Parts: sequence; structure tokens; C-alpha cells
Amino acid sequence: MGKRKMGKRKKRNQTTITRKLLYLGSHIACGIGVVLMFLTLIQCTVKKPEAPTWDTNLVIPLVHKTYDMAELIEKIDQDNLSTDSLGNPFFFYQQVLDTVTIDGSFAIEDVSQNISESLGVVQLDPFAGASVGVNLEDYVPFFLGTVPPISFDITEPVPPMGEFTTATVETGFALVTVVNDFGLDLDTVTVTINDLVIGGQLSYYEIPGGILAGDARTDTIDLAGRTVSNQLEISLHCHTPGATSFSLAGKSMSATISMPVGPTVSSATAQIPRITKQFNEAVEITSEHQLQVATLDDGQLVLDIENNTDVPAALIITLPDINDGASPLVINQPILPNNSQQIVYDLIGYNLEPSDQVMPQSINVDIEAIIDSSGSELMTINAGDRISVSTGIHNISLASVQGILAPTSAEFVDIQQEIEIPKGFDQVQLTSAVLMLEVENRVNIPGSFSVNIDGELGQHTTINGIIAPGTPESPTTSLIIDSSVTAFMNPVPELLTINGTATFGDGVTPGSVNFNDYVTATVILSSPLEMVVGETSFDGEWESVDVDQSDITKLTDNLNLAQVYMTIANRLPLGVEAEFYLSGDSATLYSNPEVTLGPITVTHGTLDIDGTVISTVESESILSLTSEEARVLENNPLWIGQVFSLESTNGETVRFTASDSLTVSGYIEIDFTVSEDLWED
Repeated sequence: MGKRKMGKRKKRNQTTITRKLLYLGSHIACGIGVVLMFLTLIQCTVKKPEAPTWDTNLVIPLVHKTYDMAELIEKIDQDNLSTDSLGNPFFFYQQVLDTVTIDGSFAIEDVSQNISESLGVVQLDPFAGASVGVNLEDYVPFFLGTVPPISFDITEPVPPMGEFTTATVETGFALVTVVNDFGLDLDTVTVTINDLVIGGQLSYYEIPGGILAGDARTDTIDLAGRTVSNQLEISLHCHTPGATSFSLAGKSMSATISMPVGPTVSSATAQIPRITKQFNEAVEITSEHQLQVATLDDGQLVLDIENNTDVPAALIITLPDINDGASPLVINQPILPNNSQQIVYDLIGYNLEPSDQVMPQSINVDIEAIIDSSGSELMTINAGDRISVSTGIHNISLASVQGILAPTSAEFVDIQQEIEIPKGFDQVQLTSAVLMLEVENRVNIPGSFSVNIDGELGQHTTINGIIAPGTPESPTTSLIIDSSVTAFMNPVPELLTINGTATFGDGVTPGSVNFNDYVTATVILSSPLEMVVGETSFDGEWESVDVDQSDITKLTDNLNLAQVYMTIANRLPLGVEAEFYLSGDSATLYSNPEVTLGPITVTHGTLDIDGTVISTVESESILSLTSEEARVLENNPLWIGQVFSLESTNGETVRFTASDSLTVSGYIEIDFTVSEDLWED
């Protein structure tokens, strides 16, 4: 029959057998005295009387109880039956689902980008130049103060122009200055410059009109695309028309080759000046979310640096979109020539603030490579030599996100919850049931919930709804209601299987989330007790009465008649069948009672057209006990239990209200024969 709860209250029998017996004894003594007095007055001879006998009765109350609707619900004592603030009964089931968190929902996929920059052309320092000089007397004859017309050739090596060995010039020029201090005119001058290391002629040209005495001529040699060494030779072919001269002493001619503007070179072995190279790259973020600010809960920046040059370098790597709240992330890293190195930098606690607000977004990486001056040391550089930085961002998860977040879903799968069906409600159909999903949102972005609920007998329903944004400090509660679940509740399922999806973000509305934000959903099934009911039963009050046991067996041995008078007043919308159990053992009162009374049937209260009760129907019953059954009174205390069965509504809907009630009252009346010697030992 299931678990039943014992009522805590006991009703005591105000009328005890001893008080009855004292009452009867006093009447017997008084009667005998009157008879003796009468016989004395009439002076009659008195015979010894025989013991008189007479019939009397004893009343033992069993029950007097009104069950209002609140108490009926309490006595049924089922978790899913309750009353509202007005006392109206309803079926209520509530179960909190697993908490749905956003943790990990907004992680950024691993990304990497290789940033490589060649050393490129390098501008060398200017070369002041080198000069060669020749004396006139070494090249022309002198006779009687006269220099005759004559041609002559001068070939001289040029001292090094500056500190370099060779250079391939990207842009640059050399200046060749010839100074005529011979003291006579030169009407023909041709210039040839040869490279003694590279080989070949670097330049050849003729100075139109020559160079007058005391003049100088400067010409430009374009070196772009030429490879030159620092070991040059200059050849001059000159012709003089002659002149009168008093002396050749101190007469000279000079040629100077210089680079007053430092050439840019694609390669060189030279004294290298300080070189600074700046380059940047955008590393694209693989994310559907438009991030404004995100705090990183985890992640690493991995830098693979390669210096494929013959010179040491110092790298300054700046990530302006990653900061510690005040300053961007800056990494300083020296690296040796022709070397590689990996740097792993922990990004926990840093903020990601992409300056790029156009999807897809990217993170900027700015790199400055600094090569210090080689000083007096000669170093070899090539424009094709490269400095490479491979930037990788790995294992990024976000502690908080602010921005426009694309719809992101978190699933909960196969959550199973049992519904404890109230005893006797197995076949109940709740005709006004409402299924509600109460969602408490601590995520500061709008979202939606979709839940599939299945019953063990094939019942199925889906409930969807929008949930408003909230915060951990001030969560919002959204109530999603489905009032069309009558079929789902027929019959009421005992096992629910729940699957669903919580979706955060709509791709339009700005908002913010934190990794510890979460959504809690509660499934609520609720229905007023407006229902179609099959035959069902429940336990009512069970209690005890005290029976004086001092002479109880003398009464039960002299029993004439024992009857139970029961009255049931029914103000329920269902007919009621009642059984009453009597026993001296509370533990077996329902499973193995000593006496069973009933069943007693009473029809439902008078119903209005809407199925509610408008007046009470009363039933009175008299039940007889056999002499053997009456011996149940020999138990102290005497336990009385009640079981009420509700009749089926035969498919009709009835409604229970706060004013519904069931009143039960009853007592046992015992008629027995009393004699004078009944109490003699």
C-alpha cells in the first residue's frame, strides 16, 4: 500500500469504563436500600434476593475530523502537491537543470603568422675621397723657358676612399675632380678609372675643352648597379698647346675621387653604420565575435626569430593590441648572426583590444630590428639577408569579453529527472497544465533557450524562448511558458529526459560576459487540480484512543451488541469510498488490521456546471461488529486508520478548490448485560 505517515495527534476517550461501572454500582446500592426500607415498614419477611441483571451501553468515540483542502493535500503528503496563497490545490513539479556556463565558449582559435623582412639596401657613410698628384716636370720637357706642344699620359693608383672593401651600389655616385696647377693650359683631358679588384673600366670620359691653367673640373660618375672595390686606378690623357715658362718647379696636377653622399648598397663589406629596419604585419583572428576588449584567462605568445644575416641584431617586438591595462606588450630580444631563437610569452591577465574593428579582425605586430654600427670593424651585409619573426598565438581562452558576440551555443544532453507521482495520481490527466522554463541569466548579453522534454511513455514537447541579459550581481529571470501541454501530461510522466541548447549573443547587440557567468534553467510543471481522475486512493488521519483495560474483558464477554456509527460529509467534486482499520499495532494497522470497517460510499458534492462543488452531500452508516471483532477494544491504545478512495470522474473534468473538504465522524456503541456479581472475583 506504500508508505504512510502516522498522525501525530491522539484523541483521548473522555468516557472510561471505570466511570460507568462506578455509576452503575452506586445505583445498585441505592436500590437495595430502598427495597429493605419498604419491607421493614410493611413488616414483611424478606428473602435473600437474587443478583439482578440489566442492559446498558458504552460509547467509544473513533474519529471526528474535517479535512479541508490544505490538510487533504498535507495528508496525501506528496512532494508535488501543494496549495497556493489562496488555499487552492495544485500539482507542482520543479527541477533545476544543470548550470550552463560560457566557460570556453568564446575561445580564440590558434593563429600564426610569419613576418619576414630582408635587410634591404643599406646606406653607407660618405667617403671623403682620395687624391693623387703628379708634377709637371715628370711628364713634359722644358727648353730655354719654353714648353712645347705635347701630349702626355698619367696613370696612378687611387688611395682607398673609405673603410670598405667592395660594395654593390644600389644608388650613389662618385665625384672626380681634376685640378690643373701646371701653369699652362690643357686643351685635351680624358679620364679613365679602372677597378683593380673587380677588373674592368669603371668610367671613361673626356672633359670638353680641356682645363685651363689654374682651373679645376669636377665630373659625376653614376655608380648605380655597379659593383666597385676600394682599389681604383685613374688614368689621365692630356695635351698642352705649349707655353713660355720660367720654371717647372712646383707645377702639379691632382685628381680626387670621393663619395660625399653615402651610397646605398645591396651588399658590401664595409664599416656598417647603425641600421634600423621597421616592419609590421597583421595577424588575423579566427573568431566570429567582434571583440572590443577581452581579458585573457590563458594563452601564449610564441615568437620564432631567425637572423639570417652576418650581423648581430636587437629586436623590439610590439603588440599594440595586447596590453596589461596601461601599456602595450613590448618584447626586447637580441639575436646573434645566423641564429634562431624561440620565445614563449605568457599572456594570462593581458587584455586584447583589437584596433581593427572590421571583421575579420586582426592583431598588429610591429617589429623594429636594430643593427649597431660596426665601428672600425668591417662586416659583410647583403640586401637579401632576412630577419624573420613567426608570431603564434596559442591556447587563448577569455576570462571576459566585451563586444558584439555572435550566437554561441552550449548544450546540455540527456538530463534525466524523476517526477514523484502523488499516490493514486498514476492515471490522472491534468487538463490545465502549464510547462514553464524559468531561466536565470547572469550573462550580460541576450540569448535564447531551446529545450526538448520527453516522457518515458513517448510524451514529447519543445519549449523555446528569448532570455534577457543580466549580470552576476543582478541576474535577470525570464519565464518561458507553454500552456498547451495537456497531451504531454496524459498521463503525468514519471521520468523526464531533457536535452537543450542555451545560445548567447545575437551578433548585433553589444554586451559583455565573464568566464564565470552562467545561466540556470528550472523546469516547472504546474497545474491547478482541474483534472480527469481515474479511481485513486490515499491515506487519511491515523490516530489512537485510550481504552481503560481494567475490566474490559468482562464487558466483551457480556456483549449483546456492538455497532459503529459513521457519518461522512463530502464536499469534494469526487465520490468517496472510505474504509476504517482498527488494530492494537500501529505498525501493521494498514497491512494487517484486526478489524476492517466499510467500505462506506458517499457521492460527490453537488457540482456546478464548471465542475466545482456548491454544496455538501452527507452519508450516515451503521456497521455491526461481531463479538470477536469487538475484542479489538482490548487493545490500549486502540489505533484507527482511514483510507479514502476517490471515484473516477468517468472522463469528466472536475476542479478542486480551497473550499473543498471531507468530514468524517464516528463512534462505537457497545450494548452489554450487567449483573451484581459481574465484578465479583
